[in-house]
Amino acid sequence: MGEVVVPLTGIAVLSGFWAKTLVDFALAYAFGIAFQYFTIVPLRHLSFAQGIAAAVRADTISISLFEAGMVAWMAFLHFGLGMHMTASESVFWFMMQIAMIAGSMASYPANVWLIRKGWKEAMM
Repeated sequence: MGEVVVPLTGIAVLSGFWAKTLVDFALAYAFGIAFQYFTIVPLRHLSFAQGIAAAVRADTISISLFEAGMVAWMAFLHFGLGMHMTASESVFWFMMQIAMIAGSMASYPANVWLIRKGWKEAMM
């Protein structure tokens, strides 16, 4: 969503790449916490405040690592290889698929740890 929101609103922090990265992270974090909230609350019968706290605890590390893996790949393409892609290009979306694999690999150990610790629910 950030890939579309930033150009439409003209948000600019440092450069277009970093503005999109910050918006993407904020949106991923907000949606991740919301999804985690609606998973944890019914399973644990928590209040609203307890549910928010549990969701933040369960997803902050994993979302941050997932986004770090994605950003590392996309930054390598953008700055290292000079691939200044936009969301209107199919190559951008192909590279985003690779970025999501990188993000999954980066966050996997943390997710295993969070599940073992009981902070995150295992999804089967």
